[in-house]
Amino acid sequence: MTAQNVAEQFVNAINAHDIERLASLMTSDHRFIDSLGVVVEGRDAMREGWKFYFSMVPDYNLDINRSFVAKDGTAEAMLVGVASGS
Repeated sequence: MTAQNVAEQFVNAINAHDIERLASLMTSDHRFIDSLGVVVEGRDAMREGWKFYFSMVPDYNLDINRSFVAKDGTAEAMLVGVASGS
């Protein structure tokens, strides 16, 4: 599975609010850094974080309109789009 495939699966799981699918895409030592620089470490912490976030923003959605893959063959992908929710 390519980095872009994994990134797209994350987006699909987020848009479906499928916490268990999100967790299955993470390693046990997953590291998440939000836009404010707050770091959350570990699959279990992320699972709880997503549960809380989806309860706080029940219509959260990502709309991806572009993607880029590293040309040097590294396992890096970048998705560009808009997040929305109330």
